[in-house]
Amino acid sequence: MDDLVLTLTARAMGTRFELVLVAPGARGQDEAERQRATSQLRAAGEAALEQIHDTERRWSLFQATSRLTRLNNSGHETPLVLDLDDLELWQTVLEVRAASGGAFDPDVARAMHAAGFHEDAGRHAELGPRPELEPDDTDARATGELQLDGRHLRLTAPGPCLDLGGVAKGHALDVAARELEEAGFAAALLHAGTSSV
Repeated sequence: MDDLVLTLTARAMGTRFELVLVAPGARGQDEAERQRATSQLRAAGEAALEQIHDTERRWSLFQATSRLTRLNNSGHETPLVLDLDDLELWQTVLEVRAASGGAFDPDVARAMHAAGFHEDAGRHAELGPRPELEPDDTDARATGELQLDGRHLRLTAPGPCLDLGGVAKGHALDVAARELEEAGFAAALLHAGTSSV
């Protein structure tokens, strides 16, 4: 096999991301060409990994400065203005929620936290403020809804605590794959802890 294969890894979003990049036929070339192909693969791979880290910075429940934390904390007061990548992510979230009849719902962070899913590796989930509930009201999720109006994402009231989980990982892989395609690479395998490919 004359293909040059380079594997890059990174920790992000509580899992291990791996990029397996291929330069077809590059191994059969002379040393200078192999070095050039390796450098190009590495540069493209590192740019793709930066897209993954950027998605984590934007949409991780475990980042105090993330857009998701801001949405959970004050999205009922100030909507987030989404860029095109973010808009695509949230359109997918809302489409899947509707198509599943609500079986998929990003308003799961408090339940995930209560079940102990946020306790690994010393990470701290940014859950935002709890809503003020009436004495007989036990459903905090009923106090607010997620709304997308054009490119503005907001909560109608305090209460929801959103966690994108695997959807954000899949989105990170999508933007990383696009970064590789734009750099001219068409042969690669990207995965996030083997749960999202």
